[in-house]
Amino acid sequence: MTTLKAPILILAAALLQSALGQTSGIQPVNQAVNPSSQEPGAPRTAQDLEALARGIVSDLAARRFDAVAARFTPQMSAALPGSKLAELWDALLAKTGAFHSIRSASTSELQAYHVVVLVCSFGSSEIGVRVDLDSQGHFAGLSFIPAASSIPWTQPDRKSTRLTPV
Repeated sequence: MTTLKAPILILAAALLQSALGQTSGIQPVNQAVNPSSQEPGAPRTAQDLEALARGIVSDLAARRFDAVAARFTPQMSAALPGSKLAELWDALLAKTGAFHSIRSASTSELQAYHVVVLVCSFGSSEIGVRVDLDSQGHFAGLSFIPAASSIPWTQPDRKSTRLTPV
């Protein structure tokens, strides 16, 4: 029961604030998910997990909240009833602007969960949509995190930098 609290706490934190560094302690997923810990029909690869997460975000964007809620674990259903999912999504859209697209994805593991972070384009900003999935591919957690900067770092022009003694 203790490991099931992690996604619920993440969800609660996402509702209260968008904090930096929530992905610390997450380890990248190997290309193949450990098949010995899964039942038939469970996601087997990082691509399977990413496809499940992309489907969830696509359903949210299309306002198919019942389809998303049907994928919830029992704990997720208790923490976020399907009726509240629309409110959560609408609050995100009100803050960030309309959903445009999924730009990239990364997959990792945290405790007993597979974590997929989809960097999504909203209005004029990018937000990381974190989807936690259990070993069977059920939707176990949702949070919205700041996306890493999409502006590449460039070295400053040394000629234009002037150092003046103090």
